[in-house]
Amino acid sequence: MLKNILKIFIGVLVILSVLIVPFIISKAEIKKIVKPDLKNVKYWLYQVKKLEEKNSITKLVSSHYDLLVVDNVRSLKGQDKYKSKMDVDLLKNSQNSSRGKKIVVCYLNVGEAENYRYYYWKDDWKAGNPKWIIGKDPQGRAGSFLVKFWKDDWKDLLKEYIDRIVEDNYDGICFDYLKAYASVPVAEAAAKEGKDSRLEIFKFVRDLRSHALSKKSNLLILSQNAAELGEFTSHIE
Repeated sequence: MLKNILKIFIGVLVILSVLIVPFIISKAEIKKIVKPDLKNVKYWLYQVKKLEEKNSITKLVSSHYDLLVVDNVRSLKGQDKYKSKMDVDLLKNSQNSSRGKKIVVCYLNVGEAENYRYYYWKDDWKAGNPKWIIGKDPQGRAGSFLVKFWKDDWKDLLKEYIDRIVEDNYDGICFDYLKAYASVPVAEAAAKEGKDSRLEIFKFVRDLRSHALSKKSNLLILSQNAAELGEFTSHIE
C-alpha cells in the first residue's frame, strides 16, 4: 500500500516538473540559450567610426541591415561615460530586411593594441613598454601597435574588455586582425621565444572564445581576415 502511494506521489512530481518548469524559465534565460541565427543574414554593415556622432545610431536603427558590426564607443578615450548599452538595445530591437530583429556584433581588435582605448591603454605605453608591445602597425594605421598576443597580460586585458562587451548586451564579438600572426615582427618575436606564431594564434583565439562563452553562452564569435587559418583544421576544436 505504502509503495503504491509512493509511486503515485513520484509520478505526480514528474508530471508537475514537465508542466511547470518550462513556464518558470525567464525570457533572459531563454536568450542565454538561443544563439542568433546567421543563415538569414543578407545585408550587413561594418562601422567602427563616428558612432557617437549625432543621428549615427538613428540612421542604423532605420536601416535595412540584418547584421551590424560596430565599435564599442565607451571603450574610446574621452567616451567612458557613453551609454553603449542603450545604443545596442535600440539597434537590437530595430527591424532588419525581413522585419525581424537586427543582430549586433561588437568589433574587437585582438591582434593589436590601440592607444585610443580607454579600457586598457596607459599614457606611458609605447613600443617596448610594456615588453609585449612590439612596435607600430606596419601598414601605418595610426595609434595601432603590434603585440605579443600570446602573453598573459595582453590576454587578461582582452578578457576584461570582453566582459564589458557582454555587459553592453551585444549579440556577439568580431575578432579583428588575426592576421597579426603572419606579420614578420610578430613571427620573429614568437620564434625568439621558441614559439610558432601560427600555432599560438589558435590557442589565443580558443582561450578568448572560451572566456567569452563562459560569460554568455549564446554569444556569436566571428573573425575578420586570416581565412587561411581555416585550412589547418587539426588545430581547431
